Amino acid sequence: MYRTVISICVFAALAGCSDFPQIPIGATARSADYPELVPMEDILESAGEKEITAQSAEDLSNRLARLRAQAAALLGPVVDAETKSRLEAGVDQSEI
Repeated sequence: MYRTVISICVFAALAGCSDFPQIPIGATARSADYPELVPMEDILESAGEKEITAQSAEDLSNRLARLRAQAAALLGPVVDAETKSRLEAGVDQSEI
């Protein structure tokens, strides 16, 4: 029991001694200004001004159809039939 506790403490202490990796930050990011803080009320007001129109509903329906088509395409086989048969045939190791 004590060995386990002591081992955990030793490993935790060793892990605490390591250096954290430096995150590379480009010159553009370093010289950029801080983003402007906007009150939450302004954000909520601008979000509430949107209205659903016939055009926006049609746009959303079209987008949904495209996303569903993309999802259906992703459900297909990853490897085509010809490649699959070559893979199943294996590697000829007679020359090795």
